[in-house]
Amino acid sequence: MMQVDFENRVHFIAELARRLHQYGTSAPRLENAIDNVARRLGFACNSLATPTSVIISFVVLDEGPDALPRLTQVIRLAPGEVNLRRLVEVDAIAEKVIDGSLDMRVGLIELRAVQSGLSRRAELMRILSFGLASATVAALFRGVVADLAVAAGLGLLIGLLSS
Repeated sequence: MMQVDFENRVHFIAELARRLHQYGTSAPRLENAIDNVARRLGFACNSLATPTSVIISFVVLDEGPDALPRLTQVIRLAPGEVNLRRLVEVDAIAEKVIDGSLDMRVGLIELRAVQSGLSRRAELMRILSFGLASATVAALFRGVVADLAVAAGLGLLIGLLSS
């Protein structure tokens, strides 16, 4: 039972680090958030955040100040893009876990529920804007209706491929 609890706490911290990194938080802020949440969950963590990875060593606080890390987690990540709305959502979950108003297990479920990317409507609008921009450029070059239609179609295709 204790091993399962240990793994759940590690999993929550790793998922938090992954999400904060994915949505573009700065390295010092990410490391500070990991340390604060880890302390609340009974760990002393040594963390290092780089543009493509997060490394976290977990020391159980109950084992004393000279205890060695029980586990070192290396999380390899693609460089994240800043998404302030998602970052605020993840930050709020972390703050609730830190102050004890949210259980870690519920926090993990909420972290997983935070979706990356745009809403369906926003994604559709982005794709349509590719077609509109392409057709507009064709019109600026004084293209005929067929040129505009082909440009719009190719723009839509590029928009679909880029999503």
